[in-house]
Amino acid sequence: AVAAITNLLATSTSANATTYSTNAFTPAASSIIFAFVAASGTTATNPWLEISTESWRRFTLVTTAQWGGGANRLYGFISNGSVSSASPMKAFFNCAQDAATGAIIQMAQVTGMSRTGLTAIRQIAVVDSDSAASTVPTVTFAVSTLTANACIAGVGYNSSLAGCIPMSGWTEGADLGYTTPSTALECMYRNSGTTSTTVSSGAPISSLNCMMAFELNVSTIDMPMGTNLQCMYIR
Repeated sequence: AVAAITNLLATSTSANATTYSTNAFTPAASSIIFAFVAASGTTATNPWLEISTESWRRFTLVTTAQWGGGANRLYGFISNGSVSSASPMKAFFNCAQDAATGAIIQMAQVTGMSRTGLTAIRQIAVVDSDSAASTVPTVTFAVSTLTANACIAGVGYNSSLAGCIPMSGWTEGADLGYTTPSTALECMYRNSGTTSTTVSSGAPISSLNCMMAFELNVSTIDMPMGTNLQCMYIR
């Protein structure tokens, strides 16, 4: 299988709220959706993201990281199903556990994959604490990535300007920020060709930051011969 990541949109607001929404976007039919959210002024550990137009609606929260002495959070989400049809939709982020002082939501689609939810991810790497200013944000996978697999990464950092660049050979999906308080989100991805354990930004950034990266699993799901598929309903 050949997976391809493309950016859908990124939205930014410094409103003090518990719910944030994106503008409308239209992903490809049968794609899965990945999202990063950088939220300032919140300690919410279990926020949710959903798209009301899809039967699966709610995304899986894959992992979180923090920066700024624990004042800000970076979240990584993946859809629990594939998109039913190429039609306009919006995403809604909720951090009712603790209102944020702003949020940046970045949505990306992944085409060419049969897996969804956590089965679509081979491995995760996270720096779940402050990385010092003027350093290169870097995370390390447990094992080398497979050359056929797509990878995606996000950096949350203290800046109101686009101040982070992608690693060489990677594509920037978004680099967006707001001023009060200074908050920014960088997203970068690579569709194939990397066989490393290390993912980083392309240069040092001047502020405190955190980072997470995901290697996607583009392999197909094997079904043994003679498997009888049944629908199960949990009541």
